[in-house]
Amino acid sequence: MVKGVRKIPKVLLIAPNDASWLKVIATALSLLVANAATSANGDDGWTGFYAGVGVTRTHAFTDVVNRDVDSYHSVEWANLEPGPENDPFRLDVIGDGTLLGLTGALGYGVDAGPLWIGLEGGVELSSALVNGGVWTCSGDLCAVSGNASKLQRLGHARALVGVPLSREVMLFVSGGVSLANATATTYSSAALYGQVDDEVVTTQQATLGTTLGIGADFRLSPGFRFRIEGLVDRYAPVTHSAVTETRVEDGWEAVGASADESFDLIAGTGSLRLSTLWEF
Repeated sequence: MVKGVRKIPKVLLIAPNDASWLKVIATALSLLVANAATSANGDDGWTGFYAGVGVTRTHAFTDVVNRDVDSYHSVEWANLEPGPENDPFRLDVIGDGTLLGLTGALGYGVDAGPLWIGLEGGVELSSALVNGGVWTCSGDLCAVSGNASKLQRLGHARALVGVPLSREVMLFVSGGVSLANATATTYSSAALYGQVDDEVVTTQQATLGTTLGIGADFRLSPGFRFRIEGLVDRYAPVTHSAVTETRVEDGWEAVGASADESFDLIAGTGSLRLSTLWEF
């Protein structure tokens, strides 16, 4: 029996505290506009539009901060010996901290003296990540309470600054903003002689973060190149608060689980991305 499932949708878009990347993007945009009118595509080294698709392998982490001092998780066994807490099974098992994603990007870059400067926007389709997991009770005697976190990357907008070593090889660094969907969950579950009581409270927020990267482009043939890069993203906090209470009684025997907590969830990722790019 499910006592109640309460989902609290929120949207939180917080700009990074450091505005330096916004200045970089603005400078890059002015250079792109100045050069676009005079650049002949394919005749200026690395100047031109490009589009690409890629695969990203990401390791994600979450951290709980600013937890309310009165937060708690508890279980109750009335007139019973505690049952084996290994009996619960997961409601939601999606990952162990690592996810694979498909990415798509569109950008434009210009040669600016010894440097190459570009702007790029992209989207990402990735499997959701769960750190922890939501457990529910089974069997005759069980009581569990805990929390879990989930992260799904959605896209990015960034500036790139490169150093062309030749018409075939270019090294670059990148920085900008990234968007992800973060979820924090609090759950409690109790079971007694086949009766089950579950309660789950979820906070879901879209959150902006910063992205920094370093990589290299290799032009394999005219109009076609391969990219390898490493990326580090860190996202703005997601605020989560929840109260759960479950209890099952059978005569003078009873079991229960409850929670009352409030905290901020901080998420980040480290990624390796491989892409193929088409120049046009």
